[in-house]
Amino acid sequence: MLSRLSAVVASILVHQIYFLCTASALGVKPFPNFEKLPRSFWHELSSPFTEVYEVENFVTETGTPEPRPFFEDPESNITVQLGAQVYMHCRIQNLQNTLKVSWVRRRGEELHILTIGLDTYASDSRFSLAFEKPNDWRLLLHPATERDAGVYECQVSAHPPLIRTVHLAVSVPKVEIVDEHGATAGDKFYKAGSTIELKCVVSNIPQPTGYVTWRHGSRTLNYDTTRGGIR
Repeated sequence: MLSRLSAVVASILVHQIYFLCTASALGVKPFPNFEKLPRSFWHELSSPFTEVYEVENFVTETGTPEPRPFFEDPESNITVQLGAQVYMHCRIQNLQNTLKVSWVRRRGEELHILTIGLDTYASDSRFSLAFEKPNDWRLLLHPATERDAGVYECQVSAHPPLIRTVHLAVSVPKVEIVDEHGATAGDKFYKAGSTIELKCVVSNIPQPTGYVTWRHGSRTLNYDTTRGGIR
């Protein structure tokens, strides 16, 4: 039904264009201000007929239909720490040999191709495809930076295309040193022989960290010393 309707509209548009061209050749403007119509008018007119898909049927050599490919996992949200190694998974069942899997990054209306099949096309060497058998087309990013946060899509070149979305967030840790009273430690003066207690408060991390390094100038402080240490 939609294809017939598209054909009718296309036929009408062709006749209108022919009429306009003929009128223009004669120096006549059949529709005053016709050229001043906004672009959105043409987009709204044409878009319903440019995105109509018929579901592609997959048939084996014996003529029996094959099951359509599908993603094992729904779209996901991933939060990682700054500098981390990130795997974005894309597990696909029933993937035929004639189909391609690609990863793209979406920025607004723009799509930037990262990988197609096993090949990497991203200009940024931090991106690569790390395929894991039997069916995981993983996108590897290392190390992650704050600007890598955003939307990534795993696409299968079926008709219509299959798309799985991954939302990536990159957490930037915040480190603050406070004194024994919990106040932010700025420039302080202590008498010789006084006890100094400083705390390192780490926040905005996706998972608790098990190791913190203290440094005094260029020297790394030990966790166990006769004068106190780190605990």
